[in-house]
Amino acid sequence: MGLRRGKRAAALAVAVVAGSLAAPPAATAAPSPPGATATTPTPDSAGADLSIWPRPQSLRANGAPVTVPDQVALITDAQADPAAVDALRELL
Repeated sequence: MGLRRGKRAAALAVAVVAGSLAAPPAATAAPSPPGATATTPTPDSAGADLSIWPRPQSLRANGAPVTVPDQVALITDAQADPAAVDALRELL
């Protein structure tokens, strides 16, 4: 009887380890119908000083500083946010 319990425990341990190594299923949203617009509500406090929504909960440096060269290429697609692209151009 003790041997069976050991086999069950080993099988359970293998299942847990194998399950943790497998990639989780990808969750994707259904595509929007043609001509649909975004319906995400804008916060009431959105103003000129609000640059990122939702606001980050924390901010920390990650690694060494990055040096930006004198010339850079800004590549966007047609769906890029025009205000964000303009702000990035101004920053660069």
